Amino acid sequence: MMDDIQKQIKAGEGSGVQFKERILDKYDIACELVAFSNSRGGKLVVGIKDKTGETNALSYSEVQETTNLLSDMASENVVPSILIKIDTVEVEDGYLVIATVKEGLNKPYHDNKGIVWVKNGADKRKVFDNAELAEMMTDCGSFAPDEAGVRDATINDLDETTIKQFLGNRFDRVLEKKGLIGDTFNEASLDEDVNVTFTNNDKAQEFVITVWRGESNQVEVESNQVGNEVHGKSNEVCGKSNQVEVESNQVSNEVCGNSNQVEDYNTKKVTLTNKQKDIINFCSVPRTSLEIMERLGVSNQTKNRERYITSLVAAGYLQMTNPDNPTASNQKYKKVNIK
Repeated sequence: MMDDIQKQIKAGEGSGVQFKERILDKYDIACELVAFSNSRGGKLVVGIKDKTGETNALSYSEVQETTNLLSDMASENVVPSILIKIDTVEVEDGYLVIATVKEGLNKPYHDNKGIVWVKNGADKRKVFDNAELAEMMTDCGSFAPDEAGVRDATINDLDETTIKQFLGNRFDRVLEKKGLIGDTFNEASLDEDVNVTFTNNDKAQEFVITVWRGESNQVEVESNQVGNEVHGKSNEVCGKSNQVEVESNQVSNEVCGNSNQVEDYNTKKVTLTNKQKDIINFCSVPRTSLEIMERLGVSNQTKNRERYITSLVAAGYLQMTNPDNPTASNQKYKKVNIK
């Protein structure tokens, strides 16, 4: 290490090396640590005159004091706090203290006054430009520009061709059932022919694209019902009148001997309301009952939960994330993908 330090001392200060004779201004040192973290990292060497490059070695007690100061500044004066590696190198007449700072993973870092610093050659500078801050966040993965909202944009700004490409990849089966494939789909109107709605929910920070299935969205709801289809003579129920009324858990079935058919009179077809459809799509990501009620703008009371959530669970549109404990405090509801 000593050979490397000697080479760096001869080369002088640069964007990756900074000299300090002593730590006299703690705020200035903290700003150097911030600048290294926001740049490509670097080394702070204490015991070297930054103007001349001459060595002014530290005593043993000064080493202890300097080491403690650097550790405290890295954790208290840099936000978010950083970890630094501190080494002591023995030289003629004393010691040098070397603090190695790695490039940060949580950019942008700032000092305890909220100022962001970056290295600018051997010096440092403040950063105020939002574009530069966004670039720093992008570099460390804490900001994704393609996921950011576009200010003042409206649904009218959507590109229909791009939307159709997305729909064609994501909802190919639904579109095929609608007969919307190939040129037919490309020439179709999104709102009329495809029946697509776009919902921008500022409160939930969501933009939802809904493709309605139409009649196929109707489901047969069975509550404690048994639907039976009888095949073969082994399942025939015959009487003198050739009809038997079978009741099993709210199911009335008329069984005819020769026809071998059982009709379920209690099976109902339920058409989903727009609110129910909205809840189902909202639960594409697991949601709590409170989140669902807030989206609907109603109170989180039992009657509302039964009306808007329990009914959809019974219909097979929603399922619990914790079905073994329906009343669990962390219970959420998610959409059931119906094929």
